[in-house]
Amino acid sequence: MALDRVLKGGRVVDGSGAPARAADVGIRGGRIAAVGPGLSGGDEIDC
Repeated sequence: MALDRVLKGGRVVDGSGAPARAADVGIRGGRIAAVGPGLSGGDEIDC
């Protein structure tokens, strides 16, 4: 999966009531396409 942009090392809150967790967020076509560790792609932005 090719990602346009990856936000690296952010804190993700999913709204379930679980604590925030460290994760990368991958964006493709202006939408979140992936969330998890070790993502890579186009522009990588350290958070």
